Amino acid sequence: MASQNGGGRADRIDRAIATDELRAHESPELTPAVRVLTRDLTTYERREELSKEQYRAMLDREAAQARVAQLDAAAERSMFAHVRFQRSLGAIYHDPEHARLAFMSAVTERGLERAEAMLREHPERFGTLLSVSKPVGFGLWRQGDDHQARGAATEAAVAAHHAVQAERALPEVAASVRASRLDTEFAHELRSVHRFATELGRIYREPARVHNEFELLAGERGSEYAADTMRRHPWLFGELHADSKSPEIRHAIDRTARLGMEEVEAGRQVPAAEARLARNTATLTSSPHVASERAMNQSSISRAADRERHAATELARLPGRPTLERRIAETARRLSPIELGVLERVVTASQLLVAVRLRDAARTMVLGKDVGQER
Repeated sequence: MASQNGGGRADRIDRAIATDELRAHESPELTPAVRVLTRDLTTYERREELSKEQYRAMLDREAAQARVAQLDAAAERSMFAHVRFQRSLGAIYHDPEHARLAFMSAVTERGLERAEAMLREHPERFGTLLSVSKPVGFGLWRQGDDHQARGAATEAAVAAHHAVQAERALPEVAASVRASRLDTEFAHELRSVHRFATELGRIYREPARVHNEFELLAGERGSEYAADTMRRHPWLFGELHADSKSPEIRHAIDRTARLGMEEVEAGRQVPAAEARLARNTATLTSSPHVASERAMNQSSISRAADRERHAATELARLPGRPTLERRIAETARRLSPIELGVLERVVTASQLLVAVRLRDAARTMVLGKDVGQER
């Protein structure tokens, strides 16, 4: 039943698009200059997107690395605290390892404060104390003296307290790190969903309905088809706030359609419930074990590094930004009025803005040189 409804929706959109195409004038033949400029503008726009993605991926990777370092530092503090405790027990017991295990068992059974008091006041409860042989009875015989070991028990109790507290701090650090990761995990994807919903609200009177229509159409025909349909026939998705032919709204529609493509891809990366929550709020869940949290952050580092590499690889294959800007400016500056009209019909609003901005900058530079030469 859902597929039948989906087919009906797509068919209606196809008929509406066909009607619009019949009303529109047939696109004129593209001149070589317009064709080259269109290609360069598309490449330029792609470079900008990749540069932003590379930067976002770098920030995500560094944030995940910082979270792993935070966990590792907490684990290291706990390890050194236990080592200091173990060493302090070496001055008290014949078997310091057995004494440490006995003390930790007492902490579990009776609590840290009670276990500390036992270690200070009755250290013999955790093992055989070290003793020094001293002569007694006018030197006729010798007796063991554990006074020195009992004195060291006070220092050992302090070390024990630090060791237990450092170990108990690990879950708290993990909880803090998890909260930080949840704030940044799939942050780009969740922000894409949120931005798309926000932009729709600036263009359409019923943004939630438009959002659903866009996602349904993207599911049937692909996100590129849905975005292109929104650019060319925005009224098909719902009633707009303003005239769809005004330059400002056309630019907003073009930007929103691009965000829609990102949103569809983002929706595939995160659970549907989280994608819905991204329109309004976010939620955190309970903290897992330290090892599990560390593994999750390592996975975040790996994903971010992959995104960074992919963006860098594609950027390396594209012409440099200065080269593209120079080519776009020169080509746009030499377009005839007819060619400029053709360009407006074959590129997106954002691409046209780039061409006009670079063309005007090139003209200003040329005029400045001419004035300088006249002087």
